[in-house]
Amino acid sequence: MKHDKLDKVNNFTGDYLDTEEAMARVSWYYYKQGMTQTAIAKKLNTNRIRIMKMLEKARDTGIVEIRIKRDYYNILEVERDLIEKFNLVDAMVIPYHRDRNLNECIGIGAAQYLSMILKANDVIGVGWGDTVSKTIRYLSLDHLGEFYIVSLTGGVLSFIYEGVFFGKYSKNIRILPAPLLVANEKVAKAIHEEPEVKTIMNMVKIANYALIGVGALNTNATIIREGYITEDEFALLRQKGAIGDILGQFFDGNGNRVRYDTDKRLIAYPIEKLREIPNVIAVAGGSHKVKAIRASLMGRYVKTLITDEKTAYELLKT
Repeated sequence: MKHDKLDKVNNFTGDYLDTEEAMARVSWYYYKQGMTQTAIAKKLNTNRIRIMKMLEKARDTGIVEIRIKRDYYNILEVERDLIEKFNLVDAMVIPYHRDRNLNECIGIGAAQYLSMILKANDVIGVGWGDTVSKTIRYLSLDHLGEFYIVSLTGGVLSFIYEGVFFGKYSKNIRILPAPLLVANEKVAKAIHEEPEVKTIMNMVKIANYALIGVGALNTNATIIREGYITEDEFALLRQKGAIGDILGQFFDGNGNRVRYDTDKRLIAYPIEKLREIPNVIAVAGGSHKVKAIRASLMGRYVKTLITDEKTAYELLKT
């Protein structure tokens, strides 16, 4: 995909399904994967007539000749390989740009993906982190009517409060009224017993989707920048075999939980229970996160991965 083409998509001009990227995806599903127009329409949350028109336009504009143009083909092929290698529900790979903020590029792509798959009355659990925040910033759900966004952890408000999103959809959002980590285990237990907290946690149990970030154990990690974990504690966690975190909970290279003292003070949905949510969408990228992302996939916490192409290639090599 050429940079100028990507810019048009990332600027959110018009309907995503009118973009070249969307037409290339539909063409890939139809011509390369042999999916029916009805199946593609269901996957993209639209109707068969729309898919038929997109295929016609893809042919008319030259996106589809004998084969899908190479710029799109490579990325779609990588997405397929990720799905097959890690047994994912879906994957979306964002073209890599040296001159743009990586988390923002992934967030824009993730916002497009969510706006495409979410339906009226869906419930989506939202974690925390910079890439999740970027996704929320660009997310528009006007077409849904009723829906619910519920926080998976405390400490989410500062990340969800992006642009006009919170004010625009405040009636659809339920936030855990607590920080991610509290002073001690007694306080954590008391918060978990609060009726409002119980209600939100029960809503997560019926969520169709969850949107999460994947953290790596380095000094630039969001959890350390926010002051929840010290560098000394990070060093100890690495000694215990931890390489990443989801929702403030740590895991090793195989995706197994690494227990730590902070677990008792944590206000968060248990990551083991993420496996019960139909589709957990992870937004994460960067070479420094490859091991952590791979481990999150091995641990079966993630069902859909949205990442950049450079990270995707590195994941396929592991």
